[in-house]
Amino acid sequence: MKCLNSTVSNREKTVMFNSGELDAVLDLLISDVDLPKAKEKELQDIESNNPLNEPLIKRQASVDKESLTIMKGALRAMWASVSTIASPMNRVFMIADNTPANKENMKRIVQSGHSRIPIYDSKNSNNIKGIVLVKQLLIQYNPSLTPRTFQDFINVQPLYFSPNLNVLGALNQFQLGNSHFGFLRRKNSGVLTGMITFEDVIELLIQKPIDDESGKPSFRRSKNCSIV
Repeated sequence: MKCLNSTVSNREKTVMFNSGELDAVLDLLISDVDLPKAKEKELQDIESNNPLNEPLIKRQASVDKESLTIMKGALRAMWASVSTIASPMNRVFMIADNTPANKENMKRIVQSGHSRIPIYDSKNSNNIKGIVLVKQLLIQYNPSLTPRTFQDFINVQPLYFSPNLNVLGALNQFQLGNSHFGFLRRKNSGVLTGMITFEDVIELLIQKPIDDESGKPSFRRSKNCSIV
């Protein structure tokens, strides 16, 4: 904090930071919150002897590490494009629309641990027909009936984003509630370059990984392409 205060004291009254400086400021504040009590007292005694070193944020104020971390994540969401957190298409688990929902393919889906499965056009993998919710699929699936195709089990439609859209913009669209699943699509060619979920955005905001509702590793972390 001492070096930060010295830096600020040399600036004009209206302090302007660029993105890198703001990131560094929050890192300093977070590390300051983590200081051991003895070290904190030592620094307070040093700072109290110099009026120019008045702390930017009083230690007795209600500023906790989680709040500062979320502030940092929010700033990154403003600056980062969705392409920086998206999974490339060759790592997305997808199923063709004409694939039969038989016992073998159902077993593959269950074993994958994915909670949502994109269904793509068998003639054009850049055309996503919709998303199958695995929980709903398991309820509706009846092995005694003639196998249907996975297209018949589509529940929701995904969103589409420009690869250059910032993460905060994606969050705003996700919050409308129509879908928690989005693809990055090039405007002119229509080619899909990646996929993000609402969970990806939240992970950036809170600066730590989360699990999807299945409690298993999320499909968006698949290491290899898995298209049925």
